[in-house]
Amino acid sequence: MKDKKYRARVRVRLPLVSLLFYLLLLLSDRSPVFPITLGAALLHELGHMTAAELCGVGITEIIVWPFGAEIRLDAPLRSYRRDFLIASAGAAFNAAAAGLLLLAPQGALREWSIAANLTLALTNLLPVEGLDGGGMLKSALCALASEEKADAVLRIFSFAGVFFMWLIAVYLFFVREGNPSLLLLSCALFFSVFIRGGQKGKTE
Repeated sequence: MKDKKYRARVRVRLPLVSLLFYLLLLLSDRSPVFPITLGAALLHELGHMTAAELCGVGITEIIVWPFGAEIRLDAPLRSYRRDFLIASAGAAFNAAAAGLLLLAPQGALREWSIAANLTLALTNLLPVEGLDGGGMLKSALCALASEEKADAVLRIFSFAGVFFMWLIAVYLFFVREGNPSLLLLSCALFFSVFIRGGQKGKTE
């Protein structure tokens, strides 16, 4: 039975850097790609929120960052199984949406929508700290070993995953003259995992 105390109002925060980032994208990209990608991102977060609700876990705050959202849960004694399900739900919603879009009439909008949902799902499934795949991996490892060992293994996978993303991003940006979004994302993840994480470890 779900605990009623987890039904408190959810606080949504949009930091100034995020507001400026999305305004810049909106002004610089007038194609349908931006709203389609934004819709896929909202669907992704809806998946996490739905899974949390089904697991009886409340959401206290949603912080919208330039490359995604951080959902803060209000249940400190969650099981690793619940954490795994909540972390995997975002990618599952995007994958389901991509499958359903295959039934839609063919056209550029359908192809862009499928690509946006699949890209978001696959990127988030990478075993990198800060992404859903990292959360899923840590939940699975914590069920088998101590949290310290899980963190150590996750850091190794995070380094390999971010380095792989960075190589692809550099190739697409400089060789294929592609969009810099993946390059910026890999740099942001590197900062979050290795610089901010290292500073956090020193202060604890």
